[in-house]
Amino acid sequence: MIGERAKDSNIIRVTAKKDFTKNSTVKWVMDEIKCHRDAALGSLPCVGGCSFQYINALKGTATRENIKAHWALFRRLWSSFTKVARHVFEVDATLLWEWPSRCMYWKDDKVVSFINKHNLICFRVDGCAYGLKAARPSHAGVPMLKSWTFCTNKPIVKKILARECSGDHAHARVEGPDTVRTQSYTTELVDRIHIALAAAADGIAVEDWNENKAK
Repeated sequence: MIGERAKDSNIIRVTAKKDFTKNSTVKWVMDEIKCHRDAALGSLPCVGGCSFQYINALKGTATRENIKAHWALFRRLWSSFTKVARHVFEVDATLLWEWPSRCMYWKDDKVVSFINKHNLICFRVDGCAYGLKAARPSHAGVPMLKSWTFCTNKPIVKKILARECSGDHAHARVEGPDTVRTQSYTTELVDRIHIALAAAADGIAVEDWNENKAK
């Protein structure tokens, strides 16, 4: 993640080049998570779980095979992610991951079982509440409603990060060149994530949170 607050953090990125499906990469990640002050933030690919895949599947055999490949990748990545997550729980570190709220992966049996088994906390984050706006000329500056669902093991993370649309404004459709913009976090959301993870690292309880600490 980028952002002004990132300079205070030691961030290790696991990109596609690192191949998170490899045991060696999983071990490397786990070795870097040592104590309660550490955190693992997952933003796993969500292409296969897109709600439009039901429609895309009607395009033909090649498209259906492509969708199956995305789901196969999801299962390999999820297997690796849960190994890291269990290690996170063992050292009392912070776990946080997200997919778009409509992503079908949230309904996958293994995902649901994992969330329930570890009593994890899921909550909604709306992009428009964090300054996500359209850039295309016809709708420049109009808020866009991109909803993510985040999941964590720390209540303070939800307290700080959860933010939904206020309902007092119109939204631009997520389409065209603005679709790519919704694949990234806004700077405001990135900074807020850092604030939430820092609070979790400091062991701050929900009832002790003071919003002035975020300024």
